[in-house]
Amino acid sequence: MDIERDIDQAQADINNAIIKKPGQTEVDPDVITRAETPKASWADFTHHFSQWKNLKVLIGTSYSWFALDVSPPFPPFPFLSLLFD
Repeated sequence: MDIERDIDQAQADINNAIIKKPGQTEVDPDVITRAETPKASWADFTHHFSQWKNLKVLIGTSYSWFALDVSPPFPPFPFLSLLFD
């Protein structure tokens, strides 16, 4: 979904990407239709990640990024240097 929830502009962008040339648009900037979506909250976050299947994805992703951040910039074993060339 578009960040600004502008449905007409999103549809025009899709049409421009698929059918028309870049730079052409037919959306009137004075008429903007906003999508009615609820705003996310901390309660939504805690409800979503209180389920084990979602929490383990968050933990696994966080640990993977942490391990990549603290790993040395060179391989610890000589044969692994073949993978990084």
